[in-house]
Amino acid sequence: MESQFDRDRLVKLLARLDSDSDAEVLAAAKLAVRHLRENEIGWDEAVSTHARGGLKSWFDGWAGFIAETRRRISAERAAEQWQSIARRFEEELAAQKAQPVQATATAKATTRKAAANDAAAPSVERTGNELIDRLLASPRLDAISRARVEAIASWFRRTHELTGAEIADLEQFSRSVAA
Repeated sequence: MESQFDRDRLVKLLARLDSDSDAEVLAAAKLAVRHLRENEIGWDEAVSTHARGGLKSWFDGWAGFIAETRRRISAERAAEQWQSIARRFEEELAAQKAQPVQATATAKATTRKAAANDAAAPSVERTGNELIDRLLASPRLDAISRARVEAIASWFRRTHELTGAEIADLEQFSRSVAA
């Protein structure tokens, strides 16, 4: 009957002894003992180093269990972190949607101030990118768009590279200024 003994099954049952559920721990212990009894094997033989890997095999099983548990915990933490970021983003969007009239009035006032400042402002430092320089020189660019273009320009001055999203933003601003 020893040929039917499944050491991997025993290792899996022993791994379940670490559960938070007392019922699962008790069930796993009973199944492990029943498995040994059915195969007429004692605990000393099941964990001995001489029988089919014995203690080393048992430790390897536990090592695999621990590695999988660590991987799952890490994945759960990462998922929780991304969910938290998504919740904060949704809250910010909801807050912005809740006050559209005030935001529009503030944006118009800011645009008027920016237009007045643009008329009196000295020329802007050139970046070497034709589209950025043209947008920064344009008096028709609203304050919010100008802030984004200035941020892109600042980054471009340091790296001399633009991402696809930045290029798309610049093209959109260019179309809005031309309209």
